[in-house]
Amino acid sequence: MKHQKGEAMIYLDTARFDYLSERLPLGIFEGITTNPKILSKEPGNRESILEGIVKLHPKSLFVQLVGDNFSQMMEDYYNIKELENKLQFKFKMKVPITVEGIKVIKRLKSLNEEILGTVIYGSDQAILASIAGCDYLAPYVNRMITNDIDAFLQLEQMRQFIDDHDLNTKIIAASFKRVDEVMKAYQSGAHFVTIGEDVLDQMLSKKIVFEAVSEFNRVSNHR
Repeated sequence: MKHQKGEAMIYLDTARFDYLSERLPLGIFEGITTNPKILSKEPGNRESILEGIVKLHPKSLFVQLVGDNFSQMMEDYYNIKELENKLQFKFKMKVPITVEGIKVIKRLKSLNEEILGTVIYGSDQAILASIAGCDYLAPYVNRMITNDIDAFLQLEQMRQFIDDHDLNTKIIAASFKRVDEVMKAYQSGAHFVTIGEDVLDQMLSKKIVFEAVSEFNRVSNHR
């Protein structure tokens, strides 16, 4: 399956302040993705956590709306807008692809919001999200795998639909446990990926690399 060439981007899927403080200065991340579970792991409430992250000057920061129905998610949306005004920072909205979520997406698009459709477990959801107007899609790769869903076939089908209909929607593949899943996601059509701390550390902390660098440094010191 041949895909159109485009810019590669990686997002960080974490809200841990000290980790972000170390990794964002690498300058290779397009932004940060969060969800309620990620935020719940950090001390403080959502407002204080997001305020701390904003102080690190990320290029972009995704925040997921919470609520069981349209009214609750819209109420949460306006809470986030109040925080935007306070921080003078524009968030990007994450909305689960459910019946109620699609209602919210249609409303937010009328308000010119940039939206990431999330909690996607199949190409059928991705098609609905694209038609609803999502700018980005977040298929859960490892979660599909653990639920006996062919994640990479689903990605291929999502990308095929987007390309066939000349849509501007971008796939930001999410939910990874291993580096090989990231590579397969790209090969299967993901435009971008968002990776957690464990996967990034796997990429950056290969023992064989450290051993080679140490050997080079020893040779250099003996000159």
